[in-house]
Amino acid sequence: MKIDFFKYQGSGNDFIIIDNRENKLSIDSSLIQNLCHRKFGIGGDGLITLHGNKDTGFSIKHYNSDGKKSSFCANGSRCMVHFAKYLNLFIDKFIFSSNGKNIVGSISEDLINITMPDVINIKTDQNGYYILNTGCLHLVVFSEDLENVDVKYLGSEIRNMKEYYKDGINVNFVEEISDKISIRTYERGVENETLSCGTGVVASALALNETSSSISLPVKVKTLGGELSVSWKKNNNKYQDIILSGPVSLVFQGELIL
Repeated sequence: MKIDFFKYQGSGNDFIIIDNRENKLSIDSSLIQNLCHRKFGIGGDGLITLHGNKDTGFSIKHYNSDGKKSSFCANGSRCMVHFAKYLNLFIDKFIFSSNGKNIVGSISEDLINITMPDVINIKTDQNGYYILNTGCLHLVVFSEDLENVDVKYLGSEIRNMKEYYKDGINVNFVEEISDKISIRTYERGVENETLSCGTGVVASALALNETSSSISLPVKVKTLGGELSVSWKKNNNKYQDIILSGPVSLVFQGELIL
């Protein structure tokens, strides 16, 4: 059996995308791990599949490179918007469901935009770290020397602490530099530092807003893989109309022989 695949990246966060609306591909953790392996497979931070949906028309499923299903992936969703446009599935807006969340995607010039789930109940733990859910759980640590942070070691240590739940937590290290912020992220599921994490970018921008009342929107966020921007509206303690924007690209495409 041959299956078409498309390799995408959004600010260095890379994904294998497959149109599975006809349910031709049977997916299990072993297949995902093999496809995402950077030496023996296509390579990627995750696999994303496109499906039909009776309510929104379309839905997507995202799997991390460890083979486990992810609750939400913002950069992956942005890549899917580009892919849907490639397939001529929408004109102005692409509405799809991701793990029960309805997401709206659009394209403006060279930027791919998605609306993010509303965010409430931003908390700090006993260490002063910010904890919030931007579609998946994130912890934000502010740093004054981001370049020299051992992200893989410290991120893994925090991610596996028992107080951050049995499934762990994504860990973001953030430094504010002039009119933008820089971020480095340790992603659970990938179990390593990634070049970018969309939900982490949003989490870091919102955490920064909790510390300051003078932030200009959109917030520019520099990742190792490129720059993204975040904007929102805030009503009391609720962040809504959150928009994540940035470029994505189709890197290559090919056929899987299974």
